[in-house]
Amino acid sequence: MADTIHMAAAAFVLDAEQRVLLVKANYGLRRWGPPGGAVDAGETPADAAVREAAEETGGTFAVAALLGLYHFVYGARDREPWLGFAFIGSLSGDLAVRDPAEIADIGWFALDGLPEPLSNFARVALPDTFAAGRGLVRRVDL
Repeated sequence: MADTIHMAAAAFVLDAEQRVLLVKANYGLRRWGPPGGAVDAGETPADAAVREAAEETGGTFAVAALLGLYHFVYGARDREPWLGFAFIGSLSGDLAVRDPAEIADIGWFALDGLPEPLSNFARVALPDTFAAGRGLVRRVDL
């Protein structure tokens, strides 16, 4: 078991039409998910969500609330568990891919028209984005 647990943070943003902003990774499994990434040493999860949103979209993310804290646990034990902090808020500025080596595309999607494949974080937390609850804590067994 690791001495520390990996933490990631993501920015979940809905527009006026209730579409969610997703970015497509240009590495690994090339999945769609909210702008986000690892929480750096000495950084708060909220600050990480703001930084990652800026790096991946060029926009400025304003945190409104903690949507939820998700504890991802892998049943096969082939990967270390990690914590995902999902923040809901707004994004301003001109959105565009800033680093094509990291992000392939950016788009707004309705809940009934989500692109595939989705990241585990997106698949689990997106339904919560559209629900009334905030400050959720969930264990996610994969």
